[in-house]
Amino acid sequence: MPKYTIESVGLDTLGVLKDGQHWFTFTLKKNQQVPSEFKVGDEVTVDYQAGSPAARIAGVSTGYTDIMHLASRKVFRVWNRAQPLSRKSDAT
Repeated sequence: MPKYTIESVGLDTLGVLKDGQHWFTFTLKKNQQVPSEFKVGDEVTVDYQAGSPAARIAGVSTGYTDIMHLASRKVFRVWNRAQPLSRKSDAT
């Protein structure tokens, strides 16, 4: 099972490492803030929910990603319509 850790916490982004390598940078919705418990180096779990295929075909994203901070068990939801800045391919 991969290990996910927080790489960076910005004003409008949250970076996540997968097994120590850059994996994903999430962009946050306007006025959304990363919880104060989430610190660089902390371990998290990542639960991606794609949402409805019919909604995606219609151009509406209903999906989200829940990021749980393991130490506090707090869950932070990032909506998929807030487009990710980058993702390292799982194939590499």
